[in-house]
Amino acid sequence: MDITQNPNVVIWDVTFACPLRCSHCYTESGRRSARNLSHDEMLRVADAIISLQPQMITLCGGEPLTIKQIVDVARHFTEAGVNVFLYTSGWALPA
Repeated sequence: MDITQNPNVVIWDVTFACPLRCSHCYTESGRRSARNLSHDEMLRVADAIISLQPQMITLCGGEPLTIKQIVDVARHFTEAGVNVFLYTSGWALPA
C-alpha cells in the first residue's frame, strides 16, 4: 500500500456565522460567535493549505456565503490547481 504525505481532501469551516439555527448542525453555527478571519488571514490560511498540495478543498461552516470574500478565497485555491467544493444552504442564492 502506497501512503502519501499529502492529504487528498481538506475540509475548512471558514465561519460559524449562519442565518439559520438548524438543530442538527454539528458546528452549532448561528448559536455561537462567528469568529471570522480577515481577508488577508484567510489567504494566509489558504496558502498554508495549498502548501500541503491537497487535491480538493471543501469550504463550509456555518454558512460560507456569509463571508464577503469567499469567492476570492475559492479562486485562490483554483488558481493553485486545487478543486473547490462549497457546502451551502443556498440561502443567499437568487431564487
